Amino acid sequence: LVKPPADGKPLQLRIGIHTGHCMGGVVGTLTPHYCLFGDMVNTTSRHESTGAAGKIQCSKDLYEHLAEFPAESQGPLYKFTPRGYVEMK
Repeated sequence: LVKPPADGKPLQLRIGIHTGHCMGGVVGTLTPHYCLFGDMVNTTSRHESTGAAGKIQCSKDLYEHLAEFPAESQGPLYKFTPRGYVEMK
């Protein structure tokens, strides 16, 4: 549980995840930083921005990849709750 010093209330994170190809590299010379580029990065950002606070929103592509993992004796490896259709830009 992370609390900011300003108000002490717990942070509510929105997380978006997707799978796909991307490129990465160092950008800049004065203050270089590492950047990722590609459609995968844009799709992930859209999943984050349309997600609900305190939840992880994943794409259909990622869901299909994760669903391929075998279930354990206690139940599935990952638990998903469908949100239905979410409109994105």
